[in-house]
Formats: sequence, structure tokens, C-alpha cells
Amino acid sequence: MLPAIIPTKVEPKDSEFDWSDPKAIVIAPQRKTAIYWAPSGELCIRQSSPLGEDDTVITIAEDQADKFLDAVCDICGIPSCGSMP
Repeated sequence: MLPAIIPTKVEPKDSEFDWSDPKAIVIAPQRKTAIYWAPSGELCIRQSSPLGEDDTVITIAEDQADKFLDAVCDICGIPSCGSMP
């Protein structure tokens, strides 16, 4: 289960805000991530490359997508997605 994010009360004036304060940052920059069904029927998870290299792509066979999503739900500690239509 992922740890809960507990917001810290931060009330600085705009001119006093400090982006280097780890207590104030809840989501750091990350690579763009897309999810889509490929024409081949596979579930694709694609993440952009930070340096213009090839994107990272993970493909999941259509008949395995529900098992994959259930495992993602389990590891995140949220209820399973159930069967896909």
C-alpha cells in the first residue's frame, strides 16, 4: 500500500514561496505517460523519453489486460477493477 500523502499547511505569501521546500511539493515533474489501445488490440502504456530517445512502451495482450489492471489495483491498495466487458 502506498503511504498516505498528508498535506502540510503552507501559507507563504506568493513572494515567499520556495519551490525547493519538499514539504510543499506533492507531485514532482515526471515524463508524460499515455495509455491507449493499439490497432493490434494490445493495451499500450507509453512514456516519453526525457532526452529525445525512443519512448518506453509496455504492451499487454488484450486478454491479459484485466489481470494486469487488477495487479496494479492490488499494489496500489485500491479495489480491483473487476472483469472487463
